[in-house]
Amino acid sequence: MRIIMLFILLNFVFTDQRNFVWTYENIMLAPGEKELELYFTNYLPEIDISQNANINTLKLEAEIEIGMSENLEVSFYNVFKEYPEYNAEGTFFSRKLKYDEYKLRFKYRVFKNGHKWAPLFYSELKGKPDFTKWVAEQKLIFNRKFNNINFSFNPILELEFELQDNGKWEKEIETEFAAGLSYNRGESFSYGIDLKSSEYSTYIGPVLAHGNEDKWWTIGIMKKVAGEDEKAELILRSIMGFHF
Repeated sequence: MRIIMLFILLNFVFTDQRNFVWTYENIMLAPGEKELELYFTNYLPEIDISQNANINTLKLEAEIEIGMSENLEVSFYNVFKEYPEYNAEGTFFSRKLKYDEYKLRFKYRVFKNGHKWAPLFYSELKGKPDFTKWVAEQKLIFNRKFNNINFSFNPILELEFELQDNGKWEKEIETEFAAGLSYNRGESFSYGIDLKSSEYSTYIGPVLAHGNEDKWWTIGIMKKVAGEDEKAELILRSIMGFHF
């Protein structure tokens, strides 16, 4: 009996492994637990990967998560961006790496009745280092597991404020949606499909996750199936997590 209880406890404590690269699941760190997550996202303008030299954009994110209580998790992100630069004639001449933004994120439980469809709440504040842009994001995380099948979906609302050249703030409201379906085959492996959609673009693609209670890795590649021409044709995202 003690062994069974220990197994359940460990699965509760080390439970922040991701099965998707865009869709969030109803999982939180236990009180006092910490995790470092490293994000690598490559935005590829051309469908042929070999044709994206010096035109792709990379985003590198480092996130520290802390379990504050059974009902609250807090994290902070530092986000860096590496992108191509062009001269006045539109010719590429170099790539630039800069500190792009910071994020403060909260995951918290509002409904504590244990209902199988009770969502986890996700609130995030993003800002530019020069304080010219702020984004407040509210997300609901719905998650159900049917034996080895994992289904998650996230309705998302964003409120964006950006300072214009005339000194006035411009406000924009955006709605988004993310959904994922995965199959856990055992041996710490899962694979599935991830989807994200907004009024500007829709992406879908396969994801693969592998890991254990100490470290994990999730990778996915998503293809644009609808959206504006200036949006990337492919997005490759990798997330690695290290529990401590």
